[in-house]
Amino acid sequence: MQNYYKPLVMCGLLLIFNCVSVNAQLGNVIRDNKDKINNTKNKAKGGYIKDVLEGAFNEKIRNMRGDYDTANFSYTVALTDNAGMFEDAEKFEKNKSTLLLVYDRARNADKNLQANPLQDAQDWNQVGQMMFAGNKFKLAEGALGRAKRICENNSLTNHPIYMQAVAGLGLLYHTLGRLTEAEQMTSQAMFQRGQTLGMDNSAYASSMNNLAVLYKDMGNYTEAEKMINEATTLVIKHEGKESTPYAIVLNNKAIILQTVGRYEEAETLLKQALEVAGGGLRKKSNNYQRLLINLALLYQVTNRYNEAEKAYLQAIEIKEKRLGNNHPDYAHSLNNLAALYMLMGKYEDVEQLLLKAKGIYEKKFGIEHPAYATTISNLGKFYRVKERYDEAERLLNQALDIRSKTLGDKHPAYTESKEDLAILFWQTKRLPEATRLYLEVMDKIDDFIQAYFPAMSEAEKEKYWAQLRPTYLRFYNFASQNPSPKLLEEMYNNHLLTKALLMSETSKIRQQILQGADQDLKKQYLTWVAQKEALAKYYNLSRQEIQDQGINLDSLERATNATEKLLSERSEAFRQGTSGQRASFKALIAKLDAQSAIVDLVQFPVFEKNAFTDQNTYAAFILKQGQAEPELVLLPNGNDLDGKFFKFYRASIRARKADEMSYKNFWQPIDERLNGKTKLYLSLDGTYNQISIATLKKPNGKYIIDEQSLVLLTNAKDLLSPVGQRNQTQPSAFLLGFPDYGTRGTISALPGTKVEVEKIAALLKQNNYVTTMLLGKQATEEAIKQIQSPTILHIATHGFFIDDVKDDFSGMVFGIQPDKARQNPLLRSGLFLAGAEEAIAEDGQLAKTEAGSGVFTAYELMNLNLSDTQLAAMSACETGLGDIKAGEGVYGLQRALQIAGAQNIFMSLWQVSDQATVDLMVQLYGYYVKEKLSMSEAFRKAQLALKAKNPEPYFWGAFVLIGR
Repeated sequence: MQNYYKPLVMCGLLLIFNCVSVNAQLGNVIRDNKDKINNTKNKAKGGYIKDVLEGAFNEKIRNMRGDYDTANFSYTVALTDNAGMFEDAEKFEKNKSTLLLVYDRARNADKNLQANPLQDAQDWNQVGQMMFAGNKFKLAEGALGRAKRICENNSLTNHPIYMQAVAGLGLLYHTLGRLTEAEQMTSQAMFQRGQTLGMDNSAYASSMNNLAVLYKDMGNYTEAEKMINEATTLVIKHEGKESTPYAIVLNNKAIILQTVGRYEEAETLLKQALEVAGGGLRKKSNNYQRLLINLALLYQVTNRYNEAEKAYLQAIEIKEKRLGNNHPDYAHSLNNLAALYMLMGKYEDVEQLLLKAKGIYEKKFGIEHPAYATTISNLGKFYRVKERYDEAERLLNQALDIRSKTLGDKHPAYTESKEDLAILFWQTKRLPEATRLYLEVMDKIDDFIQAYFPAMSEAEKEKYWAQLRPTYLRFYNFASQNPSPKLLEEMYNNHLLTKALLMSETSKIRQQILQGADQDLKKQYLTWVAQKEALAKYYNLSRQEIQDQGINLDSLERATNATEKLLSERSEAFRQGTSGQRASFKALIAKLDAQSAIVDLVQFPVFEKNAFTDQNTYAAFILKQGQAEPELVLLPNGNDLDGKFFKFYRASIRARKADEMSYKNFWQPIDERLNGKTKLYLSLDGTYNQISIATLKKPNGKYIIDEQSLVLLTNAKDLLSPVGQRNQTQPSAFLLGFPDYGTRGTISALPGTKVEVEKIAALLKQNNYVTTMLLGKQATEEAIKQIQSPTILHIATHGFFIDDVKDDFSGMVFGIQPDKARQNPLLRSGLFLAGAEEAIAEDGQLAKTEAGSGVFTAYELMNLNLSDTQLAAMSACETGLGDIKAGEGVYGLQRALQIAGAQNIFMSLWQVSDQATVDLMVQLYGYYVKEKLSMSEAFRKAQLALKAKNPEPYFWGAFVLIGR
């Protein structure tokens, strides 16, 4: 029942409404005040009539605002569900014509009376707020924007109305997913409130609250928590601990903490928020129920299903008492409870709940409505799980038809319905129909990625990819279980598209443009981002909503394409980063000769009926010259490979014992299909990233390295990119080693790295490299930050990777807050440099100096410019370690260097002796610099030379080279 295509942002009030005539409300106001008008001696005077209408209108506006929780217009409320949307729709329906009256009054103001700019701005601001509360995004933006412009044109930018309008635009853009504009507006409102009103008041607190929730949705969790803490302090001071704003900031802090996995603290805060809200918001209010649903969903996320059920039932009981048991919001709550009961296995209750919800929606809206389609879709999926296939097919087809009519084929829910049917046909062995639908689904999902990803920040990409990835994983299950040539090719092409997807260069392009000096280019780029974000939001609306709001999607698409064309003409980086051509199986086959092959591994969880299991599978794709489709080798024992087999491999390496099993476990099924190919391009996934394939020993007593040359690639499609050319005129090298860590003796010195760096520097200088060598106290963090894409970057020092930061850890992680380090492995991986001992205090704090802290994280390394660097060698222990994420690679130093742009990366998988490292490095540079071999050929020869001297894989197999 899970919807994998929810909008990226769910905050504030998410509502759906319709529009009516202004004249009807104007007539109502006149009718309601008829006696006053008729009984006055001055009724002929237009000024008096206007005053009467003005007073009636303002009273109507005040009453209308009373329908809402007063804090709604100032404070963003972070929600994890859109419960209450239909009730808010009814509120808007009751008040909509009054709101539109402001438009009429502004356009047709009495020309004989002097205009009042402040009153006009206030009117537009109030209507904009309530249009926004009604999901009338375009009208809300127009009204708030007009209020803002009136103030700007009349020197009223220091007035609270102006700041309210700017803050309102920030909330609106946040809800629309236009996060860049949202940050600009919200920050502007906070700054101006601070400048004009000071930073010790409720208005400033509301801006801090709004910015905190925005930062959460942008992935800036540390700043979000800091901001919400400061907002909470101000709210307590100015609003008190019994106020609605206090309940809201407690809720928002809870959602921020929940996002980073601090569930216990989040639960405490949500309960506290509900206790406060029960007074200020009243238990019958819409927002109180929303907070209660937040708590229920927290319990659900943490698998505390019984407590989640209790919270849902409480919310449903309140909803029923307020609205009755035939209200669409009551039906929405029944849908939520049914989804929970599916997780709990309480199947006997699921059908009853969904049938009841279905009846409510049908009675309220008829059967041609998105809410009705969602419910019958959920019911159809339930029937599919219960193997009531005929009923399932009927309902899923009906849902697809309704969504086609009401949402259109660009809406994610329409694609979701197609996948639901594809899964049904898969499970009922109707493979041709399943194949046809799944191919259509994958094409559409690929379109989503191509359309949205280039404009997204890293945090936005991660959230969006988390929604899309399950579809790919289900498709991989389907294709691998039914391996037709067409499905295998589609599966492999999708793997090429999405592997390491989050490591695209678009973020660096964004940074380059926004930090550049070209203000026009920057403005154009931000316009393009806003247009893309708006399209992403509007594609999630129904056709009726788009029509009601007067949104012209074709026009917006044309405008976006025109902006993109202008950017491509002005920025080479933008053009290259957004016009990438899709790689394909056929294009890769064309790159192979008779002696080479590609081995591309994919890890994915097993999907059964309606859910993923805890069992993993590896699929190895083998590509050879002349193939008509990829060859597939399935390794279904993924849990063994990730667990006991990997532990055995590492234990054997460390103990320097003969390992006759790892080849059979990890490689033999693949090797048997290679037909003696001597050059292998490897793109690894999962645990295979932590194994040196070259060290696997075959039954004939030889290692893989003895018979085959290996080239490790981040993504096999890298073969389609041109190989970086050597800088023949003025190659450069930056070498750093043997840092002076300090005098405490807590970090062991590495004298071998001094010998290593000095020998390599001498070799490079002899071959015309402009060489910088830093040792001892000069081997600083600040020195590394100054480099600009040297041909060779070589760093020889201690590396570190902290595998996990425990929940109860209270100190700092090398100066990083533990929550931030826990959620970002690039902050738990790095290098120790000069002064590291002195910088690291007992509580984990870092002392900064002009030379830096001495602890250089992968997160900092990621921001270096290594776009022309042919080799980045991290000659330190275990620099290849990190968090392994299926489909993405290793999150650590390796990923940081790839993002920075290094063409080849040299890393280690385990600790090895200084002398072996020196020998390997000197050999590597000798073959590469003096004999002009390719990097991969130089590395293999260096390994073989060291192997001849030290036969055990422990010595020669620790390092891996990633790149060509």
